[in-house]
Amino acid sequence: MNYTQFREKTIEHLSHWIFARNPGIARGKYRGKALRHVLPLAPGMKRKDAILDAICRYNVLTDAVTFDKRVFPPERLHYLANHLTSSQILCYNFFRLFLPEAICTGRQIRVTPALRQWLAAALPEGVRPVADNAVCEFEYVLDAKEGTSFDFCITDGTTTILFEIKYTENGFGKERDDKGHNAKFNRLYSVLLKSQRTLRPDIGKDVFLKYYQLSRNAIHTNDDTWLVVIFPAANAACRKQLEEFRKECVAEHAGNRILSLTWEDAFTASEISETSELKKKALISTSR
Repeated sequence: MNYTQFREKTIEHLSHWIFARNPGIARGKYRGKALRHVLPLAPGMKRKDAILDAICRYNVLTDAVTFDKRVFPPERLHYLANHLTSSQILCYNFFRLFLPEAICTGRQIRVTPALRQWLAAALPEGVRPVADNAVCEFEYVLDAKEGTSFDFCITDGTTTILFEIKYTENGFGKERDDKGHNAKFNRLYSVLLKSQRTLRPDIGKDVFLKYYQLSRNAIHTNDDTWLVVIFPAANAACRKQLEEFRKECVAEHAGNRILSLTWEDAFTASEISETSELKKKALISTSR
């Protein structure tokens, strides 16, 4: 199926799923339209608070996963996190399957044997295993000056695995060559391109902005840091753009630093996620 068919089928499936869990739920609004896959927000609340209220009220999280404000401050919720197509909420629910009782310091969560086993099963052998004292973090910012936020990160101080999560998005973010991004490229990314060894150092501003999200993610990888991009097998837009990015931007020797994983393979890599309600919710291929 093409991207449009995939997205429409996923929205239809998610709409049935939420109505089965919440009979009579009202449709939430987006750009003035009432949509079945959008959670309604309570009036009189700040938007992020209202989104969290809706996520909890309508039992959006599955498999006994609850929203823990210690490890995921509500202010970090995306503006559209009340859409059932939210990759941010999918990311949180999935990784919390392996972190059911968070042992945390601030926002950092101690890695569990279950998560380390999943990493070993899901990722290629060339990815170095993280130590048992590794920590995890949602919405992780590796470089405060540069500002890129990764959906999820696991690090032991030596080995780091960064995750970029996609669901129904039409590929990856790109940016226009406007005054702000032009200045940021000249001030920051043109310098980083000279010091890193994952992206080809000769890619120009136009190409960098064309693949802006992937470029910003990949520029942080090295021999000790990997990027894992997860998206549904049927999301042809994500697959195509990632392949084009690899060919056009990634240095030949560095291809193994940027990994792709389908949600189907992510779920089947562990007994925990294999039997979860989240799999039935998220994947249209297993919804019937």
